[in-house]
Amino acid sequence: MTDRIHAHSFGTASGASDVAHGWPALLAGLMGTTFVNTAHGGDMVGDQYRLVQGISYSAGDRTFLDLGLNDHGWNGVSTAGLASFKDQFLALAGWCAFPLKRKANTLGNETGSWGSVGLPGSFARSANSDGATKTDTCTGTVHLLAVLLVDNGYGGSYQILRNGTVYGSYDSNAPVSTYNSAGAYPYGVRLHVITGCTPGDTITLKKVSGNIYYEWSADNNQPFWPKVYATNVVHSILYDRTAIPGFKVTSEANADAYSGVIADSLSLLSSAGAQTYLANVAAVFNPAIHCHADGLHANDLGHAVEANCIHGVV
Repeated sequence: MTDRIHAHSFGTASGASDVAHGWPALLAGLMGTTFVNTAHGGDMVGDQYRLVQGISYSAGDRTFLDLGLNDHGWNGVSTAGLASFKDQFLALAGWCAFPLKRKANTLGNETGSWGSVGLPGSFARSANSDGATKTDTCTGTVHLLAVLLVDNGYGGSYQILRNGTVYGSYDSNAPVSTYNSAGAYPYGVRLHVITGCTPGDTITLKKVSGNIYYEWSADNNQPFWPKVYATNVVHSILYDRTAIPGFKVTSEANADAYSGVIADSLSLLSSAGAQTYLANVAAVFNPAIHCHADGLHANDLGHAVEANCIHGVV
């Protein structure tokens, strides 16, 4: 059994008087565990998603996600930014919650021209001709299909077909750059959760035009379910973050919208059988008391509040 943390700077104890007063250390003490912690200052969902792709999960594993604070600051009040966060948070939580996945480079059933994706550690497959298809067969009642997104203007359009009938039409354009990887890795991910399936149904990704990449798929007949816990986005004092390169003006309402996406994503995965849980830290975090003097990070009291909230859910 392994306990992991994927987080922004709160996960590095930023704002606390020392590492021992950060929420990861406090939670480890409450739980009697040791964490594998990949938290990094400035990280957004896209940054941490790239790290989890090398993880294989075992029965009893627990994952703790503390993300969204930088996403809503980087995106600002933006419908497109919120939609991209929704796609990517669902994909991150889904990757952690569904241990048995089929990576694109291990799946056959391709028509048309396909190729490998030249990204470090990538297992995606690129549809190189219009009309190219890649088909998987359902083994459960809910099917997950992950598709890479590309920075605006470089994506394309695709369809998903169930048993040969169009299930939906989509585009792969999205604002997916992040504070820590802007311009270096212009790829995000969208997770489609297809419900009402019957074992034996076929799910096909069909390229219509542009750049389309199939990444992975999964079904809800998993051999076991790792547990995934996620916090939501706490309120801050500092909402004009333009002093940080690339960041924008955001708001409490925008933070709440991102928290709503997190809650909805966990609920959707839970309805498919996953063991996903929300720690509503935003409800108990008072920025007037729990924020560091910088108006953004948590102080010792704030880190303690977060640790106790998560522990209460665990």
